[in-house]
Amino acid sequence: MLKNYEPRNSDEKIGEFERIMVEAVDDGLNILGETVKATLLLLIKEQFHIDKHEIPKKPKEFSLALKSILGNGGEKFVENLIVRNLYAKLGLGTPEVNREFHEYIFEARRKITLI
Repeated sequence: MLKNYEPRNSDEKIGEFERIMVEAVDDGLNILGETVKATLLLLIKEQFHIDKHEIPKKPKEFSLALKSILGNGGEKFVENLIVRNLYAKLGLGTPEVNREFHEYIFEARRKITLI
């Protein structure tokens, strides 16, 4: 007898969200070019102690690191790219406006883990 399909548990959903988030970060940073992206991620790792795979768990710290390195305008531009990529990959439509980066991330995580 076949078992009924059971929905994925919340740990699997969170793991999948984090994988997609890292992809969205990677895609968003691609606008800077490979060399600048690699340098930026290295600076964030060395100066702010955030590895790329930790960004989904530390979105506020990642945002502060971007702001420190890129300035307010550069940070917002990159964050918007990341958020749009993330929401598109997750099928969440267009994100609301005038939110902080970490708020977008926490909201997306909440929506995905409830599905």
